[in-house]
Amino acid sequence: MRLTGLALVILFANLVLHPTAKAADPASWQLSASSYLGYPGSDDEVFGARILSDGTLVLAAQIGDKSFPGTTPVLLLNGSDENTSGAIVRLSSDGKNILSVSRIANEIRDLEIDASDNLFVAAGHGGLIQLNPTADTVVATREVGRFVKRVTVGGDKVAILIPDSLTTPHTSPGPSDIILFDSNLVELNRMRGFRNTLDLAIHPASETLAIIGWRQANAWQQDGAGILPVQIAYLRGMDFEGNVKWDAYDWDTGSNINGGNEFAATTIQVGDTTIPQGFIVVTNPYFLNSTGQPIGTLPEPDGRTVYGFLNNMADTRGYRLTVGEDGYLYAAFEAAGGNHIFRRRGQRDSTLANFRESTNHAGGSLFNSFINTGAGHKTYIGRYEAATGHKVRGNQFNTLISSSSGPSANTLRMTQGGMYIDAEGRLYFGAAAASGLPLPGNPLFSPVAGESSLHPFGLASNEGGAYLWIVDSDMATRLFVGRIANGNTRTIHARSLSPGELPTVVWGGRAALSRPMYVRNPVQAQPGYGDNDGFFAVLSSGVASETGGRVVFEYGVLTLPHKPLCAVSRPINPPQ
Repeated sequence: MRLTGLALVILFANLVLHPTAKAADPASWQLSASSYLGYPGSDDEVFGARILSDGTLVLAAQIGDKSFPGTTPVLLLNGSDENTSGAIVRLSSDGKNILSVSRIANEIRDLEIDASDNLFVAAGHGGLIQLNPTADTVVATREVGRFVKRVTVGGDKVAILIPDSLTTPHTSPGPSDIILFDSNLVELNRMRGFRNTLDLAIHPASETLAIIGWRQANAWQQDGAGILPVQIAYLRGMDFEGNVKWDAYDWDTGSNINGGNEFAATTIQVGDTTIPQGFIVVTNPYFLNSTGQPIGTLPEPDGRTVYGFLNNMADTRGYRLTVGEDGYLYAAFEAAGGNHIFRRRGQRDSTLANFRESTNHAGGSLFNSFINTGAGHKTYIGRYEAATGHKVRGNQFNTLISSSSGPSANTLRMTQGGMYIDAEGRLYFGAAAASGLPLPGNPLFSPVAGESSLHPFGLASNEGGAYLWIVDSDMATRLFVGRIANGNTRTIHARSLSPGELPTVVWGGRAALSRPMYVRNPVQAQPGYGDNDGFFAVLSSGVASETGGRVVFEYGVLTLPHKPLCAVSRPINPPQ
């Protein structure tokens, strides 16, 4: 490739080098658009993104009084005015053009659609708002007198989540209230959540309403070190009346079945295991630090079954739930360490049939291994049968950095993140990452065949930020990883718009303006200033990028009018 007239630009740009491709792949995700979305201030954020059946992109966002000159129409709905911050922004399918802006509420926190493309918006203190697909008509509103944070749609049912506390609603909202509606927003039932409830999802085929969260507890460690605090995640399935159908995780903190702890008065032998005096004796298979595997029985006349000990004291929280287009329930958790509860099956099955099975982690690379790690929060995502809670598959996800003792798993979060699963079982997820994403700037990154990367900040950059991660249905094979900004990815959606093409993907969230953001074909090229702006980005299916030669980028703007764009490429192993 020959570059001309760019000597001065190159002096100030970040150089991105790609290995020469041996052959072009027939299809690849291409970055169609990425843009700021906000005004001067710090509250801007894209909270929801969905792709309608005709390809229209719909964002639910806080945009302040941001105006977009030339955009028509700008609609003021639901008693809004030109200063109302919460808006529905409709975009062309490539994300390059705004179709309309509808201001609807002071606060927006979530967005869902039904099979007919109707929009359902969790509008904070504005309640639940239903709009038609073109967002020019409010179909219905339900003001519940409290803050509506999450909304989910499944079949002909709609449910909202109302936190008990707004002090820390992203982490510790309390059990919270759930209201179930029919598709016309006629209220069907009210029920309470459980522990700290952070998300909900409806599985219409099994008539299951699932919720996810965690609790603060205290548990003994085996070595007699005493009781230590620990956070324990849960996953629960209920019927539409609020009756519990199944529970997963949420383990007991008592080593015996009655809830207490018992210790060896003297050294005892149980099968092949020696339990020293003063150590925990585990007779409860549902104890947090139990393997669930029997190791023998206590000496007669006691005769109770004793279970193996496994340190599961890493803090865990459940953050995100969704029903995939493949029909499974998906749950996203965080674990603050490698000794976490997701290493075994989570269901409290009275027969122990499921409990005793080893968890089938999908595995993969060191980016799926909580190796040599501390208490930084990392992500675990599981695939479950919604009717029973049975876990089908799961995997760990982490960033990776170098340390004095070798590669070390680093933080990859899901709090305030987003997750979507398409009909092929591909998993799309994102939130906030620390340094060490599997991108070309990471010296520990080894690309795999067929993997795409979006890394416009140069090989010298190994920063984290608002990430998007896509894996195949095996939950291990990376298909795409990218970042265009610091901050947090809040929402993700994908949809196949043409047969034989990769799905169009839209994601968005909050961009931290303390660091640069990469924009392409933006509807808003410059930030609104302040601490944060909303952002969104769009991947489209297209012909694979050329990967030979050099492409020059400045932070935040593509310097070269060069096509094909190499910000998204198919990295391959360098020629031997």
